[in-house]
Amino acid sequence: MAQTRRRHVRQERRHNSFLKRVLLIFVAVAAAAVVLWLVVVNFSKASDSMMRNVYKLEYTGAIEKAAQEYDLDKALICGVIHTESGFDPDAGSGAGAQGLMQLMPSTFEWLAQLRGETVPEYSYTDPELNIDYGCYFLRWLFDRYGDTEVALAAYNAGFGAVDEWLKDKNCSPDGKTLTTIPVTETANYVPKVLKAKDKYNELYF
Repeated sequence: MAQTRRRHVRQERRHNSFLKRVLLIFVAVAAAAVVLWLVVVNFSKASDSMMRNVYKLEYTGAIEKAAQEYDLDKALICGVIHTESGFDPDAGSGAGAQGLMQLMPSTFEWLAQLRGETVPEYSYTDPELNIDYGCYFLRWLFDRYGDTEVALAAYNAGFGAVDEWLKDKNCSPDGKTLTTIPVTETANYVPKVLKAKDKYNELYF
C-alpha cells in the first residue's frame, strides 16, 4: 500500500509538473502573441503616418464641396491633385500650368466662358477656385467620354489628342476606351492617379 501511495504521489507530482510546464508555455505563447500584435499595430500606425506624409490631404472643404457639386469621387480628386501638384497651391509647370490641379490659363479662360464667368488672372492659383475649376473640367471630361481612364488621359494630354487616339484602332478598338496611350507621359499619368486614388481611399475615406 505504501509503495502504491508513493507511486501515486510521484505520478501526481509528474502530472502537476507537466501541467505547470504546459501552463508556462501557454503563458509564454500568449505573451508573445500580445507583443507581436502590439508590434504589428504600432508598425501599421507608423506606416500609415508615413504614408499620410507622402499622400497629403489638405483643402478638404473645397474638395468635399466640389465632389458634391460635380458628382466626383473625393479620392479621385485627391489623386489628381497629388499627381499634379503634391498639394502645393503655388506649383507651376514649364508649360504654364498653375495651382493645385495644374490648369493652363487658356483652360481657365475657356472654362470661365463655359460658365459665363470672368476670372482675374491673379486668382488662378487660389486653392478653392483652382479645385472648383479643375473639378468642373473633370466633370466635363467624364460627361464627354464616360470612362475614367479616358477622362484622365484627356485631363493630362488634352481632349483634342484623346479624340484622335479614340479614332485610331491601334489605340482604341471600340472608339470608347483606350487600350494603348501613345504618349509616355500620359500613359504613366493615368495609373499614377488611379494608384493615388486607391491610397487616399485606404488612408482617409
